[in-house]
Amino acid sequence: MLSHRGVIIVLALLLLPFMAEGQHQPLADSLASIGSEYIERGNFKEAEFYLSEAVNMYQKNGTKDTTRYVDILFDLTESLYQRAKYDEAISRLNIIKPLVQENKDVGNLVLVHNYMGLILKYQSHYPAAQEQYQKALELAIQSNDSLMIAIIHDNLGGVNRALGDYPRALEHSKQALELFNNVGTDHNVAITLNNIGLVYNYLSMYDRAYDYFSRSLELSKTLDNTARLTTAYLNMGMVHYNLGNYDQALISYQKALEYVRQTGNPVKQGHLLVNLGNLYHQLGDSKKSLEYYQESLELVMAHNITSPAELSTKYKNIATRQVDLGQMEKARANYHKALEMRKKTGNIREIALSYLDIAQLERQRNALDNARKYAMRSKEIADSTQIGDLKVDVSVVLGSIQRDMGNPEKAIGYFRDAYHQGQSLSTQETLKPLSLLAHTFDDMESDSAIYYGNRLVETIESNRSKVGELSSLKSGFFEGYSDFYVDLASWVLKYHGDESRAFGLVEASRARSLLDELVQASQNLDQELSVETRLKKQQMLEAIETLQARIDTTPDPSQNRKIQSKLRDAELEYAAFMNQIRAQNPGYKKLEYPSPISAEAATALVGDQTAILEYAFAGDELLIFLITPGNIRVERVEIENASEKLTQLVERFRDQILAHAQPTVLETASNKLVPYLIEPFYSELAEYANLMIIPDEVLAYMPFEALRIEDRFLVEQFSVKYAPSMTTFSLLRDKKRQHTAHERQMLAIAGSNFGGTSSPLRRGEAYPPLPATLAEVDSIATKFADADVFREGNFSEQFVKENLSKNYRFIHLATHGIIDEDYPNLSGLALSSAPQEASGKEDGMLRSSEIYQLNINSDMVVLSACNTGLGKMVNGEGLLGLQRSFFYAGVPTVSVSLWNVYDRSTAYFMDQFYSALLTSGESEGSGWGWDSLLRWAGWDSSVPFGSAAPAMRQAKLQMINHPLFHHPVYWAPFVVLGR
Repeated sequence: MLSHRGVIIVLALLLLPFMAEGQHQPLADSLASIGSEYIERGNFKEAEFYLSEAVNMYQKNGTKDTTRYVDILFDLTESLYQRAKYDEAISRLNIIKPLVQENKDVGNLVLVHNYMGLILKYQSHYPAAQEQYQKALELAIQSNDSLMIAIIHDNLGGVNRALGDYPRALEHSKQALELFNNVGTDHNVAITLNNIGLVYNYLSMYDRAYDYFSRSLELSKTLDNTARLTTAYLNMGMVHYNLGNYDQALISYQKALEYVRQTGNPVKQGHLLVNLGNLYHQLGDSKKSLEYYQESLELVMAHNITSPAELSTKYKNIATRQVDLGQMEKARANYHKALEMRKKTGNIREIALSYLDIAQLERQRNALDNARKYAMRSKEIADSTQIGDLKVDVSVVLGSIQRDMGNPEKAIGYFRDAYHQGQSLSTQETLKPLSLLAHTFDDMESDSAIYYGNRLVETIESNRSKVGELSSLKSGFFEGYSDFYVDLASWVLKYHGDESRAFGLVEASRARSLLDELVQASQNLDQELSVETRLKKQQMLEAIETLQARIDTTPDPSQNRKIQSKLRDAELEYAAFMNQIRAQNPGYKKLEYPSPISAEAATALVGDQTAILEYAFAGDELLIFLITPGNIRVERVEIENASEKLTQLVERFRDQILAHAQPTVLETASNKLVPYLIEPFYSELAEYANLMIIPDEVLAYMPFEALRIEDRFLVEQFSVKYAPSMTTFSLLRDKKRQHTAHERQMLAIAGSNFGGTSSPLRRGEAYPPLPATLAEVDSIATKFADADVFREGNFSEQFVKENLSKNYRFIHLATHGIIDEDYPNLSGLALSSAPQEASGKEDGMLRSSEIYQLNINSDMVVLSACNTGLGKMVNGEGLLGLQRSFFYAGVPTVSVSLWNVYDRSTAYFMDQFYSALLTSGESEGSGWGWDSLLRWAGWDSSVPFGSAAPAMRQAKLQMINHPLFHHPVYWAPFVVLGR
């Protein structure tokens, strides 16, 4: 918006035709002064408007004061240059040059050549830029202008940096800094400190780069200059990223984005979008990474920026994501396009990186000779420039090629070089070499794989803590490495036979972010935050969800792109906000996150009647751990492409169940799974009544109870329940508490009258009515002396939230479940089909993100709904489903469904389930058996198996014997998770 002064000036412009000619210059000068003020604050968009008007007035009416006219033209040139309007800026310089030459104004002629150099540099015409800077430097030395000499030295440093000549770049910028300390301003010093930091960053000397960037940022904060702050925060984010401080990188990038949009500089905005794409790729979110890259390309195209340096980076990044998507030919074309553009710029570092990109692509095509040819070209550049991170990348690629060629010894040499070089740079640079060293030693059947594997795990753990507060970022970062923990577990078993260590590694590979969330929830850290902070957090989450819910709801692609851009900004702002809270709040600083449970502790948790099967995929093996009281044993089941093979078998088994297949067909599908999943320990399981399953990957979708062994379903032999990991199981809150006068037994809620509506649901999805849920909750209520039952029509979303936080022992929610794999926080339970008021906060959906905010003081929540056990599968975390939200909210036991359930059969099933639950004594441990006495005395630390799974088993047995509901499609989807 224009200031009051600006509005007055604009109004005055309307009166220009009625003003005397002599009155134009004061007005033009006033406009120019406003423009200059905007330049000082780094707001070049506003500056351009006022300065253009001033220049137009001078040109239209003529002036004898060429000195003032030239000053205004220089200011306008600065504004155009900062907004990447390079051709327009050059046209202004071509107006200035003859004027200053005619007046023999050496000082301004220096400025003309200097600006020409700046513009040519950003257009990637580096030799031409150097020529202009040299002319400017000669003239500045003639006029003994120390300040301009310093500026030009710094700009020469920038050209040499762009050409990859870092020693000369450093020499020029350090000369400039020495001069600026004597004759310059804080603005000059801040820019030069930043430029020196860039050189050290490219040399991979990140600690020194951080020092210079920090000093530049502190000076920039005192200048109130938006452009300067943009650059300072952008580069601080970059060095934090290189150091592996991802939480701090997010904070810095978010601040940079806030400022860059004020400056209107598309080049810097494009750089920032690329850096954000790099960061989210490192955090495991390739989809969001690609969106940032594409937005960056669209931005420079929209501003007609044809700089080879700018476009080459964009094409390279897009090609990298195309490789991830398997679009090899498109990627190949874009990589070669990027290489040709980089050859035009002459930046040897970027040329070397392009050679490596093409080498990697040729590797994937198995064209190993071609791959080695391109990699060696890159090596020649790396050896001549001594660029640290480039040398690491070259050694990694050459080693990988040798490994593919069947030369593991040569590969080891390259990987060791990469590791030692990476150690001198940052821990992030050592991750890939360590992984490759470990895998290559395993190729050679050497237990050195374990040595390097242990080093890598230690490094991953130290880096994981730097990702930040958001569990989604932690899980994204960890997703790329969780498989390695299981690989290492397999090697530990193969070479050392160490079952305890292998178990610890498998536990360390899963549900780590959930563990962190449970610890945070137990500390009630949100309660330490101010009301204002909590309100802002909630508002930011609501804004994110509103944008997420609008995705794909409009047929206009351009409108959708705008929404996605706003969503990325909102998510970035929230991530930065939460990381700042983490850094500033004492509670988070003191928080100690749990270590994965040890084998000894795990075996101590298991009750006498319970056995636990924990599964993990490791290449061509399925690792199965049997955990029983005081003992742990493991089987390595060999299956070629184990994960892919079992995914096919599990999907086939589920499909047959959902298709109501005949018993013989189901048994055939089951028989293909049982040898892998159950038989390795079947004889040992016979002495146990209870079985807990800790699944991996596709096995999280697997209804184990429906497997048939010896002509019986597994549920006919065991009470079965599930957990994300043993560590998680040990942390879920134990709800053994005294009954209070205010506690009630049951809260039952039924959402029934949907009628095919789409009003409360996302993206126009319609859901059918659920009339049987009314009978379901009424039947359940009759089993309890004190139960509260609410049906659609007599409750609101807010009412449900308030009641969930009250003291109900059991909570039963019978309604539609909605799972959103793209945005897991939008998953939830449909509560109402009634139209919502536009001004209201409710949308008729109890979303996963809203459940996270609740404190539910109940023993168990039963989600009698469709698909409530599903969710987004994240490697290393498992399912990000509704059960996770309820665990965080304090519920130790959750019952969910694995597929769409039938209305009538579900009502019957739940009636049987609660009957069995209550006849078993309402909850485990209410009686004083021998086991209870031992635990009360402290002689038994095991965790009771609980009554929910045995009650569910009884309900399933009733269904199996039912004339209508005996097929597994009716009873197998319901599972118990947790305590």
